[in-house]
Amino acid sequence: GKVENNELSFAIVSGIMLLLKWGTIVDEDGSYESNLVSTFIASARKAGSDAHVSRALALKSIMHQRRENYIAAISAQAELEEIYDVQRLSRDISRHYGSDRAAQNFSVSAQWM
Repeated sequence: GKVENNELSFAIVSGIMLLLKWGTIVDEDGSYESNLVSTFIASARKAGSDAHVSRALALKSIMHQRRENYIAAISAQAELEEIYDVQRLSRDISRHYGSDRAAQNFSVSAQWM
């Protein structure tokens, strides 16, 4: 079904983002990663899944943090805080991605304030 295809796509994108983070995939100017994150967020919003949007916003936040763009990283975290609810979303995020990086992003982002 459509949701299952989206969920598979979201998991693949999440994996590609990790490969970018680790440097396994080289993205000299960061445009591939930026486009991938933007597409992930838009697709997750279109699918109506707060769990996937939360994961995507956490990726966006960490991407900006790695680039030392802390204003953008904090902005992405603020977006995440608007929709994330640990009781409602953590189990679903963990089921899809193996861990809840949206929850983890709250503690990581505290270092940027």
